[in-house]
Order: sequence, then C-alpha cells, then structure tokens
Amino acid sequence: MEKLEARLVQYQVLADHRLHFGKLYFLVIATNLVTLTGATVAIVIARPAWWIAMRLIAGIVLVGTAFVAHRLHHQEGSYAAALRSIEEEEESMLTLSSSGGFGARQIMVVALITVGVLISCEAGRHLI
Repeated sequence: MEKLEARLVQYQVLADHRLHFGKLYFLVIATNLVTLTGATVAIVIARPAWWIAMRLIAGIVLVGTAFVAHRLHHQEGSYAAALRSIEEEEESMLTLSSSGGFGARQIMVVALITVGVLISCEAGRHLI
C-alpha cells in the first residue's frame, strides 16, 4: 500500500511538471508574438526607415521562439513518457495512449521557423 501511495505522489508531481511545461509552451509563443507585433507597429509608426531592420530582427526572434517552443515541447514529452511508465507499472491505473505523431505543436514550430526565415530572407534581400 505504501508503494502505491508513493507512486501516486510521484505521478502527481510529474503531472504537475508536465502541465507547467505545457503552459509555458503556449505562453512563450504568445508573449513573443504579442511583443513582436507591438514593437513592429511602434517602429512602423515612429521610424519607417527602420522597417527593414525590424523585419530582420523579427525573423530571428521567430526562429528563436520556435527553438524554445520545441525544447519546451520536448521536455513536456519527457514527463509524459515518465507518466506512461508509471501507468504501465501500476495495474490499478488507466494507461493513456500516446499520440506520438506529428501534431499541432510540431506544426506550430515549423510555421514559426518558416515565417521567421522568410521574413529575414526578404528583409536581407532589401539590404543587399
């Protein structure tokens, strides 16, 4: 009985950490997009001459955001794997299936990288 209680506590801690990284994934993307949009609008209004440099920086920020989002998603996946192993070991726990495929979060990372590279390349073309 003690072992089951210890496993349940461990499961709860891992589930809390997984939820934390899942929330961070969306918060990082949303915060960076809102900040980038606000900075872009402010620069277009106040300093139109800086527009090309802003696009170059925006592309770099989007690619960086994609990298951080990818790492957060990977960390969340590690916690999900640990939760699955606990579920498989304990007969009294329901085992949830893993999606494991290419999903919306991976598409978001690819989209951020694609848009970031396109924006930076287009801005760099104007600088040359």
